[in-house]
Amino acid sequence: MQSLNVTINIPSDLVVVPKKEYEELLIAVDKSPKWWTMEDLEEKLQRERKWIIKHLIKDNVIGQHIATMTLFPPPGGHYRFDAKRLNKFIDENFDLIKERLE
Repeated sequence: MQSLNVTINIPSDLVVVPKKEYEELLIAVDKSPKWWTMEDLEEKLQRERKWIIKHLIKDNVIGQHIATMTLFPPPGGHYRFDAKRLNKFIDENFDLIKERLE
């Protein structure tokens, strides 16, 4: 039997994972919640509801962004947030959020 040694350069922005691990990751992503409740957001931010409403939802700058990924409740109802989009926004705009609090 002949063998061939090959070198493949993998760009630094890519990773190679076993197929089984990749499939498990796909299943885990599919099982993640599509919508966050206020309680989910409280857990993510480690802040209380009043703080989230005052400093994020009702903030003149941040609130405009968050409104596009929020289902606002009727009186006595519950907020719902697009989990994927809001999580990404929070992670990518941490400095803006921090700046608005100062």
